[in-house]
Amino acid sequence: MATYGQRTPKLKGRITVPHATAHAACLAATEIGAKLIVCLTRSGRTASLVSRKRPDVPIVALTPQSWTYSRLALEWGVTPLRVPEVEHAGQLAAMANKALREGGLIRPGESYVLVAGDTVAPGATNTIRILPAS
Repeated sequence: MATYGQRTPKLKGRITVPHATAHAACLAATEIGAKLIVCLTRSGRTASLVSRKRPDVPIVALTPQSWTYSRLALEWGVTPLRVPEVEHAGQLAAMANKALREGGLIRPGESYVLVAGDTVAPGATNTIRILPAS
């Protein structure tokens, strides 16, 4: 993965909850020295919002959709990974941890910032979690 030297730009204009969540995730990742920003996304919108912020930290997008996976390969700084579908939001963190470990993207003890919606419905980006890899 590339090294990212640009700083996260300030928010301007009309601010939505998804935009503010993406911005906060980038700032948190930089401040705590997280290894990755991990976006759980069906449509690709979450990863796209984070990518637009040009964070100092690499972005990994986890998606169950093949068409989203292909599109995310074109986004700035995003490494897409296909993951299985989950039935409820409570399964997201465990699935993300497993996918990151199996992909060799994170080791136990390293932290990452997880960005997602609190539901599995598209367009609901409103959650940030800072997690240690296990």
